[in-house]
Order: sequence, then structure tokens, then C-alpha cells
Amino acid sequence: MSMNSHPHDKDIAIVFGGRIGDAIVFLDIVDALQEALNRNGKELLILCKPVVFSFVKAARPDIQASLLSFDLSDYSKSASYRSEKADALRRLSRCTIVSPHQSKYAEAVSLLSRASVRLELREETKINRLDYGYWLNKLAYNQRIFVEPGEMAYVRYKKLMSALGVEGYRSTLTPFPVNAESAAWVRQQLTEGRRYCAIAPTTNEPEKSWEFGKFLSVIEWLTERTDLAVCLVGGAEGEGLYESACGRLGSRSSRLVDCMDKTDFGQWIELVRGAEFCFGNDSATMHIAAHVGTPSVCVTPGFAYGYVQPYVLDEVGETDEVPVCLYAFKECFGCYSRDYRRCSGNPACRAAVKAGKPYLCIQDIPVEQAIGALEPLLRRIEGE
Repeated sequence: MSMNSHPHDKDIAIVFGGRIGDAIVFLDIVDALQEALNRNGKELLILCKPVVFSFVKAARPDIQASLLSFDLSDYSKSASYRSEKADALRRLSRCTIVSPHQSKYAEAVSLLSRASVRLELREETKINRLDYGYWLNKLAYNQRIFVEPGEMAYVRYKKLMSALGVEGYRSTLTPFPVNAESAAWVRQQLTEGRRYCAIAPTTNEPEKSWEFGKFLSVIEWLTERTDLAVCLVGGAEGEGLYESACGRLGSRSSRLVDCMDKTDFGQWIELVRGAEFCFGNDSATMHIAAHVGTPSVCVTPGFAYGYVQPYVLDEVGETDEVPVCLYAFKECFGCYSRDYRRCSGNPACRAAVKAGKPYLCIQDIPVEQAIGALEPLLRRIEGE
């Protein structure tokens, strides 16, 4: 299928159901797609969850596409919200709907749109006709582009671009523009000229998170090895971590800066941009680092190995900083991409998660491996 097969009066509406980290990777195709559509007199619309909408507005204010915020929960509960979003859905009904990321959110919006062309990018998997999810997906889309399980997101999106008639697209890291006001806030928080690193010890999924005790060991090493300040970044799930770190560091706790759940999206981005390097869980912070040119080391799970990390790009510029991934390789790597079930093929891993512990491929990454990956970054910084 090519974009030329669609009616010429059709705009493209991307329905993105992923989270912030997924959205950062997805945004790299927006500029090229928007340019191609404009040449054909078409418009690009992007519909996403409210939190993703807010992040995209902060990270890429230069994007010319129409951004639409849509909350399925509010739509199902509130008559006034349904009325508010009626015009947006009518607008979508006149578009070609494209879902680049498999999700129930995108399926529901696709059905609500009543668009005549509804296209999904998805992995080809075994069909279970007794699963209601199969029939929901079947109703939601009438065209599909199949990709290989575990295929990296940038490779998938290149196939999507080709299917939409955008030939010659090459994946790159599109920089996030500097937000001067947010950058000024960061300088105020960290004191003008103070050098620091950013540590991101949380994720929105606890089972993906390295043990905080291991992060503390790395922070101890950093405060002994360097004179850098250590800035903790993350969301509300990091409550109490700063106090724990201060108790462990003693007199060196003056080097800690607590920014956990204390930034807006623009400040978060500029905080990462200003850091000498980032270290943390596989999270949006690591993707931000790649798009602002900050070196990073990422503690990475293996259940979706190859889908988002490690990066596979057509072009890596001299100043680009692709995340360095830490893995504890297992035979069961890629379990979710293979079977659509995390911990598939590893009962011990499933038992660990049920007991409230991280995946084994996270638990088994030692502190020494992290220090070994950070040491070259420090030598590079010291040599500058």
C-alpha cells in the first residue's frame, strides 16, 4: 500500500497510544512525514494521551502538525468531554487513521473515528480467535503493515514511511530545541557553572527498575571518583529515594540535588541537556538524553530486546550520543516480542516478579558492570 492509493483529499491522522518514552522515538518520523504531506496539500494530525500531548508540546514546539489530546477514560465517563471532543472525532473521520504503536488506546480511538481507512503497523503473531483482543483489533483496522517481532522501532517506522509514500527516509536523532526559560531554571537549581550528572533511578513499572541499593552504590562511587554534583531525576514514584541516599552518603550528601517530581517537562529536558552524562533505568530520561546530545548509560531489560534498545539508526552524527545499554543476557531474551508474555520461558523470572522483585534480566546486572560502562565517560569528560 502507498499513500498514493488513498484519496487525494485525505489527511493523515497518527493515533499514538504509547507512553512518553515511546513517543520520543516515534517523533523522529514526524518532520519527514509532515513535509511529504504538505507537498501533497495534506495535513498531519497527531492524537495522543494527555500526558504525551503535554510532553510533545514541551519537547518539540517547532512541530507544525496538529496535536490533539484525547483521554479515553474521560470520554467514557463524561458527557461534556464527549461533546468537547465530537469535532475532533469528526475531523478524524475524514482522515486516513494510522497507528504506529500497538495499543488498546489506538484501537478504541480508531473505532470511534469511523474513518474509512484505518491502518495499523503491527507484528504478525499467532491468531487466537477466542481472544476478544483479536476481534477488537480486527474491527479497529482494515489495513495492516506487518513487521518482524522484536524489530527495532526506527526500522519499523521506516517501513511505515515507505508504505505512506515517503521514500528515501533515513532515521536520525532529531534534536529537541532549547527552552531558554527552562534552561535558566536549571542553572538556578544547580548554581551557575556547577557540573553535575543526572541519575534516573525510577520507571513507571517497578519490575523494570534496578534495585535502588545498586544505584546508591554507583552514586557512592561517583562522589568518591569525581567532584560532580549528582542530580536525581524522575517522577513521583521516586518519593523517599533522596532521603535514603542522603542517609547513605553522610557528609557527601551535600553533593546530591533532589529534582524527583519537581520539574515540568521543559525543565526535565533541560536538566538532562545540562548534565555531563545520565545514568538510569530504561526510561524516557534515556531517550531525552539521546535527543539533547547527553551521553547516557541505560540499565535495560530483555523482555522486548531489540524493539527500542539498542538503537538502530540509518545516520549517527559526530555529536550524537546513542545510549549505552547494560544487559544481563538470558536465553529467554525477547520473551514479550516472541510470545506476547513477559517472563515467557523462564518460570524463575515469573516467580520473582510475582514476589515483587524485578525481572531477572534486571536483577542480575551487577554494580561493577555499571561502573565499567561509566568509567570511559568520566575519562572522556576529564580529557575535554
